Amino acid sequence: MVKGNDEVDAMRRRVVVARARLRALLPAAADREPPVDPQTGERWDRFNILGHMSEFPTFWSAELAAAIESGAEFGRQPGSTNRHDAVAGGAAAGEGALKRQVARGIENVLALLVKLQPADLDRTINMRGRGEVTVRWALENLLVGHLEEHCNQLYALTIKG
Repeated sequence: MVKGNDEVDAMRRRVVVARARLRALLPAAADREPPVDPQTGERWDRFNILGHMSEFPTFWSAELAAAIESGAEFGRQPGSTNRHDAVAGGAAAGEGALKRQVARGIENVLALLVKLQPADLDRTINMRGRGEVTVRWALENLLVGHLEEHCNQLYALTIKG
C-alpha cells in the first residue's frame, strides 16, 4: 500500500473512532461547567458543541467534494449564519436529534474519504477568505481534526472526561 492510501485510510479510521466516541458519550447530567475559551470569550456547553457538530461535517463535506470535482472556490459565503445558527440552536434541537444529525454528517465525511485518491491529498483548492489550500489541509482542519477536536471538547465536559 502506498503512503497516500495509508493516509486516507488513517483519516477514515480517525473519523470512525470519533463516531464511536460520540455514541458512547455520557448523558448531559454528567457534564461540568464548560470553560471559557480564552481567545473568544465563548462558553460552549454540550448543546452548542453538538449543534456545531450537526452542521459542519455535512457542510464541509459537500463544499470539499464540489471543490475537488469542479475546482470552484469553496467555503462559507459572506454573511452566512448557518454555523452560528447551529451553535445557538443546539439546545432547542435536543440531544437525540443533534446526535442523529452528527451521525449523518460523519457518514458524509466517510463517503468523501472513500472517494478520494491518494493524489487528491496534494491537490490545491481555493478556499473563500483563505486562498489556496491543499485537500489534505482542508480535510485535517475542516473535517477530520475538527471532528476530533470537538469530541475531545465534549469529553472534557463530562465528570469522567
